[in-house]
Amino acid sequence: MGGWWCETPLLGGPHDTTSSLVVFILRERVAGLKEVLAAVLSTLRDPRRDSANDPVRRARKTLLSDPARLQELEDQIEQEIRQVLASAFEEVPS
Repeated sequence: MGGWWCETPLLGGPHDTTSSLVVFILRERVAGLKEVLAAVLSTLRDPRRDSANDPVRRARKTLLSDPARLQELEDQIEQEIRQVLASAFEEVPS
């Protein structure tokens, strides 16, 4: 951990407390930024984000040889989604 703030003597002057506080805050901020950057990079590298790993896409590709079954499944999914949305937007009696 090098840097100009590490080489600057922090003891013995009138600004010891202020300098120490600034160094502490800077170190905490840099550590926080490193954590955020690591999380973002991890998310970008996640193989689940690749469309080749999308289960819907893979199922659709597999069922292209059986268009009737594919249409049946798509209709069933659409109906279930409509039911869920209708249920979610139903007014609750007060």
